Amino acid sequence: MVRAVNNYGLASFPNAMWNVVVTMTTVGYGDYYPMTSLGRIVAFFICIWGVFVVSLMVVTLSNFLNMSTPEMKAFNVIERIQIKNDLKQLASKVIKQLVIMRRKSRNGETLTVMDAADLRRCMDEFKLVNRAYKSITDEGTSLSEEMTRQFEFLKTEIKDIHREQRMMRKLTQSLLQQQE
Repeated sequence: MVRAVNNYGLASFPNAMWNVVVTMTTVGYGDYYPMTSLGRIVAFFICIWGVFVVSLMVVTLSNFLNMSTPEMKAFNVIERIQIKNDLKQLASKVIKQLVIMRRKSRNGETLTVMDAADLRRCMDEFKLVNRAYKSITDEGTSLSEEMTRQFEFLKTEIKDIHREQRMMRKLTQSLLQQQE
């Protein structure tokens, strides 16, 4: 059933197709391969099974590493808090640079190109972080809005369940009265 190979026999169509299947399933050739049709059929199904098992592991790992909606919302809240702190620090740098420039102008010192460049750099950093903050804020509803929506959904579900219970109770009572 298994034989050492030096020539892959690509001249025959079945051998060529076998090599295509083995290559596409990323099993590779190796030094040995099945020679009989039954051996190749079994090996084909084993190759497909191997691809299936690997794909299941990849999907499982991917799903495990993805954040759920509440986790993503919490992550966004934490990220907004961090960016807000960064904005405060950058705003203080801009104010500090403005105070330095104002003191220099009051004391009669000339403002240098470096002073203006430092102010421009601080303002550009502030704008970039502010844009990042707005992009996170605008990604969807806030956590409180999402929680409110979920509670409203649960509230309607509970009302539907109560209504169905009342209907079942009335039906049960009517059936009991008919039996008496």
